Amino acid sequence: MTLEEQVSPYGYEADTDRGKGTVYQYDSRGNRIRETNALGEVVEERGYNIRNEPIQWTDGVGNCQEMEYTLDGQVWEVRRGRRPGRQENIDQGRIGQNLADQSCIGQSQQHNPIQQYEYNARGQIVGIVDEVGEKIGYDMDSWGRITSVNFSDGVKEGYEYTPSGQVKKTVDGNGNAVQYLYNSFGKVRERIDQAGEKETFQYDEEGNMQLYTDRNGNQIYHNGIRT
Repeated sequence: MTLEEQVSPYGYEADTDRGKGTVYQYDSRGNRIRETNALGEVVEERGYNIRNEPIQWTDGVGNCQEMEYTLDGQVWEVRRGRRPGRQENIDQGRIGQNLADQSCIGQSQQHNPIQQYEYNARGQIVGIVDEVGEKIGYDMDSWGRITSVNFSDGVKEGYEYTPSGQVKKTVDGNGNAVQYLYNSFGKVRERIDQAGEKETFQYDEEGNMQLYTDRNGNQIYHNGIRT
């Protein structure tokens, strides 16, 4: 069953109260499943699973995206492709149906996801696998903050934090470290790069930056004066 609602005022005819406009259709659970423009063209369609999670999206020319979820509702896999027989479906008027039991991607594309996601016990993403099988992994501390990013080629980036959760050190894939020092208001007061050179930042009592000193000792005040 579909419910037709929300006609936009474009081309609105007051005497019939039913002028041309953008029409949205919904399934029996209130999920929007189709949008049709004033020319009668389908702009997009959506499909949902029994938990009302979006699992399919198709635009007006047949480009399609499908999603699968874990048992606890986290996105597990994303696939993209084109809907087979798109024009035929439009001609036969079947586009308004909820697409949950139809695949919008051809069989040859279904086993080639563009992304897969891995989660830890707390529901945080700890791994992303792309369409060619390359994986990015994430290590996290007990607060859920990323402490390292691990790439499939062995490159690793690292992050350290202050007790209040601000980044105090970053390490890139080549081992170069950048450190950050903060004032009592939580604003960066000093940045030390991989070569040991410093940049400093000074603020007024309202937290606005008043003076910046670059690694060469040049000073720039808040009004743009350079010394």
